[in-house]
Amino acid sequence: MLNDAPVHGMSHVIGDTSELLNEETIPELFARTVSSFPKREAVVFSAQNIRWNWVEFAEQVDRLAGGLLRLDVKKGDRVGIWSPNRVEWLLTQTLNSYSANHLLENSVLILDSRQEVRRRDWKL
Repeated sequence: MLNDAPVHGMSHVIGDTSELLNEETIPELFARTVSSFPKREAVVFSAQNIRWNWVEFAEQVDRLAGGLLRLDVKKGDRVGIWSPNRVEWLLTQTLNSYSANHLLENSVLILDSRQEVRRRDWKL
């Protein structure tokens, strides 16, 4: 049964299922976006004076991957970044989720330096 809103105490809504979900992986979707919108603005970090289009963003993610490979980081190694909202945070998170060679897949711990100490220590 399709519902527009929870009824009879249900805690969820079931939407339209006539259209199939997108089956693309994150790496496939990232590559398609870069290919479809190469010169469109993708990343803006005003405080760091950074504005990248999709091609530049992908190049920076690849550059980070290359740097970690040169440091001999391998799948399964743990890499952490403790940072406020900066472009390095975005690059690391993007590499972690889209890495085609799964270099850092699920191996990066990203911490916001503004988190309360108790919560940050629990993550570590």
